[in-house]
Amino acid sequence: MLRIAIAVCSLLLLGAGIWLVPKWVTQPIQDKLLVRVQAELDARGASEVQARLEGRDLQLKGNSRQLDRELVDALASVKGVRDIRLIVTETAAAPAVPEIPFSYTELLYEGNTLSLGGNHDPGNAISQRLQSLPLAGVVFHDLSLPNDSRPPVHWQPVLDSALQYIPHLSELRVMVTPQRIEARAYATEIAPIDALKRELDDLASRFTLDLDWVETQDTLALRAQQTLAGQRGAMSVEQRAQACQADMDALLSANRLEFKRGRVELDANAEQILISVRELLSECAGLPLEVQAFTDSRGAESLNLSLSEKRAQAVVEALVRVGIDSSLLSAKGFGEANPIASNDTAEGRARNRRIAIQVLLP
Repeated sequence: MLRIAIAVCSLLLLGAGIWLVPKWVTQPIQDKLLVRVQAELDARGASEVQARLEGRDLQLKGNSRQLDRELVDALASVKGVRDIRLIVTETAAAPAVPEIPFSYTELLYEGNTLSLGGNHDPGNAISQRLQSLPLAGVVFHDLSLPNDSRPPVHWQPVLDSALQYIPHLSELRVMVTPQRIEARAYATEIAPIDALKRELDDLASRFTLDLDWVETQDTLALRAQQTLAGQRGAMSVEQRAQACQADMDALLSANRLEFKRGRVELDANAEQILISVRELLSECAGLPLEVQAFTDSRGAESLNLSLSEKRAQAVVEALVRVGIDSSLLSAKGFGEANPIASNDTAEGRARNRRIAIQVLLP
């Protein structure tokens, strides 16, 4: 019986020893593991997450934003952690948007080169769109915005609209701010300009923005030219010829074509005047023209006639060089005939030495 009692007591003591070992031996191990876990939390800026160990099992307590997948994976890789249990206390609120997250973005296109500036990085979507455009170059400048900031919702739709019209425009400037869109554009045709303006009008209405659309002087001139062309398109041939003749007379009265004294070479200012004649003739499409040259009465009449004929032909050739159809042009010299002023004074003789362009009926 004594032996049995001794054996039972030994077993009880052994059981007590087995119960006591984890407290004496495993507690330092848990403490070291908890230190490693806390160090990982601090390194990842998650010191607000509460960590607790039950043996080698880790319990984390925090909100849904704090307990993201990246943090959990990092803690699972800490040496000694066997399993992780999450206790989500609440759903994290979305980060507050900064009071001034965005100032402006400016897009400028001219000379087949586009520059994009402001305080917002365009991101991959806009960068890919730029790469698809037939541009000589793309320049990014002054693009800086805090990482936690974001542009307004209308930013990308406005830039997308502007970029899709670049292949059809000669110049474009668009500035996007939180409250407004500023834009100006120029092209050789009105249609793409008006299409872009309509699209920006729609975006401004949709996002409750102010649209500041600026018509360039070139665009205004193009509109006037097309309006005039439309009006003349409704005229009879005779009416169109009369209107074109009036414009031609006014142009050459204000801008005289001059020759070197006694020569048939036009002076240096002639080319720009001839370009203006070409632009005017776009409104008189299809009407034939006669270039007429006159001289003063000094010198032999036959020599004056020959000189005027050569000068008229020289103007015809110059008009062809600036792009006017040669089949619509003819030359005629009148010499000293048909004076418009007295040949007795220097001023009168200067007025008689002239070039006229007569619009003819087909």
